[in-house]
Amino acid sequence: MLSASGAVALGVVSLLLSLNPAAQEFDPAVVDAARRLDDNVRAEESIFFEVELSREAVYVQAELVVTRRVLYANNVQLFNDLPKSPTIENTLVVSHGNPRQLKYFRNGVEYKALEHRFSVFADASGSLTIPAIEIRANIRLDDRRRPRMVRIESPVRTVEIMPIPDAYPSNSPWLATEALRLTDEWLPNEQAYEVGASIMRRLTIEATGVVGSTVPPLFVQTPSNLKRYDDPVELDEYVEDGIVRGTRIEQQTLVPVRPGAILSPSVEIVWWNTTTDRLATSVVPVRRFNVVGALATNDAAPGIPSETPAEVEPTRSSDFAWPTFAFVGWGLLAACLVMMWRSRRTPSPVEASTPAPKNVERLARNLPADPAQARAEIIKALGQRYDVSRVELMQRLMRHAAGVELLKTLDSSLYAKTLTTYDRESVGRLLIACIDALDVPNRDDPLPPLFPAPSH
Repeated sequence: MLSASGAVALGVVSLLLSLNPAAQEFDPAVVDAARRLDDNVRAEESIFFEVELSREAVYVQAELVVTRRVLYANNVQLFNDLPKSPTIENTLVVSHGNPRQLKYFRNGVEYKALEHRFSVFADASGSLTIPAIEIRANIRLDDRRRPRMVRIESPVRTVEIMPIPDAYPSNSPWLATEALRLTDEWLPNEQAYEVGASIMRRLTIEATGVVGSTVPPLFVQTPSNLKRYDDPVELDEYVEDGIVRGTRIEQQTLVPVRPGAILSPSVEIVWWNTTTDRLATSVVPVRRFNVVGALATNDAAPGIPSETPAEVEPTRSSDFAWPTFAFVGWGLLAACLVMMWRSRRTPSPVEASTPAPKNVERLARNLPADPAQARAEIIKALGQRYDVSRVELMQRLMRHAAGVELLKTLDSSLYAKTLTTYDRESVGRLLIACIDALDVPNRDDPLPPLFPAPSH
């Protein structure tokens, strides 16, 4: 765009060139200098940079959106694309994608534009400098002369990075965002659960103007009559409508171990609203529900009834028991002799003495329609495949995401009030995924199979 100095220079050039060029009192060097000055003004009007900032001052770790664009007329040919996002010390820079080809009007003139946008998140307060970039281009000023090559630079911009305000609680992790949404999902979403059921709880934080890594963890308390198993935390960010949005997902599997009324405490997160410049708090309300069923006597694994055999009252021996024992002993000895004699005459194959394990892959393709029957057959087949007890099998399943998802899917069908069927194709895929995970040789892991809830 034409600056004030350019306008003055253009006026001087016009004055000089309007005079008689044949006049001897004008030095040709002066005329050449005037023409060069005119060319510079025309070049300045043909191609120039613009740098826009979303804010002139921004809090530490909050988003500053920078837009750099080069505007050029039809007589300009660019030599290179806009440089990538800059590397700035003590900052995280997130690009909004590749440069875009756009069109803008300036002072009634249409320009082509090459525009690039990125977000900057500063880790320290103070002064932040957005460095300049350079681009080269050819400008054809008229048809009689060769194109002129020019180099232009974007203006350097400086932004103030503000520290954490004094009003922010010192015992809360710092989080500065334009908007925040906290959601709490329970699957299945019921008012009553069975003892041993698998309940999936997903807490999601969606914050505008921050990256996922800066969203702090939640302080989640778990009632003592629930076992809690935490999945790995999911952190992510994406660009939407020209703004970075960060997410944090904390997912847990909760297993009731005792019947009764349960109160799950509220969950809250404190944050600084950069739109209103005030402290804010988002809260998940208290959840109340009941647990029904028999008391689980084995709390070592989720959803597993105790396999401890019932206590048997010892029977007092009788003075006349020895004839019975003798008779049974002689009968067993005779049976063994008969079996040995038959085995020598007609030896049986090895497969006849050891039943083959259940074909889990075939079961995955032909699951029964009843979810309760499907759950029982899956557990039986996997137990036979890996030759483990029910308790150990469930512990192994809970170590893998596919196992947790398999139990959660089956339990959501079993304990729903109206749902009587389930997605057999989906459960079949999860069962195959469990086989792939469990077939990997088990490494020595110092962590226990069940991860207790963190103590608060």
